Amino acid sequence: MLARERHERYTRRTETEKEVRQKARLNRRIDFLSFEWNKSKQKVLALKSKIDKMENELNERYISLLYDSLAIVRYLIKHRDLMLWAHVLDQNNMYRRSLTDQINAVALPESIDPEDVSVTVKAFMAADLPIELMELLAKFILDNTAFSDNRTLQNLLILTAIKADKSKVMNYINKPNNFDAPDVAEIAVKNGLYEEAFNIYKKHGENTNAINVLIEHIGSIDRASEFAEKSYIRADDPSNFNEVIVGDRCYDDGLYAAAKILFQNISNWTRLSSALVHLEEYQAVVDGAHEILSLLEVGLGLERAHMGNGILYENYGEFDNGSLAMMNRASDAWEHSRFKDIIVKVSNVEIYYKALKFYMDEHLLVSLTPRIYHTRVVQMFHKADNLPLIKSYLISVQGTNNEAVNEAYNNILIEDYKSLRDSFDSFDKNTSFLSFGALQPIYIKKNK
Repeated sequence: MLARERHERYTRRTETEKEVRQKARLNRRIDFLSFEWNKSKQKVLALKSKIDKMENELNERYISLLYDSLAIVRYLIKHRDLMLWAHVLDQNNMYRRSLTDQINAVALPESIDPEDVSVTVKAFMAADLPIELMELLAKFILDNTAFSDNRTLQNLLILTAIKADKSKVMNYINKPNNFDAPDVAEIAVKNGLYEEAFNIYKKHGENTNAINVLIEHIGSIDRASEFAEKSYIRADDPSNFNEVIVGDRCYDDGLYAAAKILFQNISNWTRLSSALVHLEEYQAVVDGAHEILSLLEVGLGLERAHMGNGILYENYGEFDNGSLAMMNRASDAWEHSRFKDIIVKVSNVEIYYKALKFYMDEHLLVSLTPRIYHTRVVQMFHKADNLPLIKSYLISVQGTNNEAVNEAYNNILIEDYKSLRDSFDSFDKNTSFLSFGALQPIYIKKNK
């Protein structure tokens, strides 16, 4: 009995020692193989096979350290196992980013099987990785690959960008042409991407929807009007031009509120005032009238504005002001037939005499000044001995320092030595010094 117990203890001890020695040899082999891996990563697959045989199980520690990430992602893509994808793309996996980089850079672009791409995209969506998914899809769509024209991938790229990074949406809608424009644009509007939605509609010829986005969401009537004009011109069909005059159509159809908005945005104050009267917004009508008056006041300084003033005075029965405006601004506002109609209706008799003086002094010559030769005019009036009649004309054109004009004017001023002296001092072109000599006896005689 005692001998049997001793034998059993010996046997157990022998087996334990044997197991310990085997475990020690196994550990030494593992350490040796690990050392070999650190020396050369090129032996990774062969070393992994040996470790698997000895351990007979997958060890996460060795998978992480010994597997090449490119080999892993190629394995994942080919096997299309969503559960395995979920394990690899888990947020707790510290190597997830390096794996996704390998997928985007090398592994997936090598694939030509649509099913490989489909499963990979589903895995990224399931793992809730919108940024990485967007990078992956952009690689397919923007880099001329076999999947560049894939409608589903294009839609998914833009929708993912809308969700994850709105700043990239505009770039993504410019190059792809095969996505579902109406649906994508509607989603863009719901997410506040109005400019992007407008560009989508514009790119795909949805002009009506594009204008609606400009008016209803962006709120730019000017851009909508400009876009409508360009679209209408490109259409090359003017048969329905009356249909595009929206503001007037709204007014004629009794849609005064809509007409008010349109007229207000294009600053059509006259039509706006009419619409406001129908809406019984009388204070706004007064404000609109003030705007019209302000525009008229600003226009007073514009070229040929005085012609308009004369017409306004005439139409409103202010004949005195109308006639004065025409005489004061003859170069812009004068019209002979109209002046004759107005002058007989003035109430102030003094204006008659001003009109007579105007005809005598200025009317014809002042109006023709820019186009006539001053020397010839002086010769004509000198020959008729009527130089004093054109004194105002001579004064107005003496700034040209014309020799004939200066001499004629100086002859008129013989009795006005102060003005004559000023003329000699200011304008030096005279017929000759004999002119001064001829004047000297007159001055001497006058001073005696």
